[in-house]
Amino acid sequence: MLIGAVSLVGFVILMLIWQKLGWTMDTLQLVGPHTLSSLLVLAISVWIARCGNAFRLIVKTKGSDMKNLMYALGEMKKLFGLIMLLLLILIVATGYFFSELMPLLDKVKELLPK
Repeated sequence: MLIGAVSLVGFVILMLIWQKLGWTMDTLQLVGPHTLSSLLVLAISVWIARCGNAFRLIVKTKGSDMKNLMYALGEMKKLFGLIMLLLLILIVATGYFFSELMPLLDKVKELLPK
């Protein structure tokens, strides 16, 4: 969770510097991916912390074990759902990349001597 927060603070500092220097929107394209990654790390770390806290409460408390267990499992389900979504996006993006790359490779093969 600390890494996500530090990354997000770093992004805010970069944006303030960007604004003070009066850079163009082209510069923002360089900073954009860092924003997404910092928010992603922050979301994952929050879910892991909540899950860990709920598992700790199973041992610490009496009478609410099932409630804490179900909450922890729900947080884990959200985390793994996010990971599944990211993998699906990666698979689709890879397929798109290779579908765009194949015609280019065919042109390169035509240029090569036989």
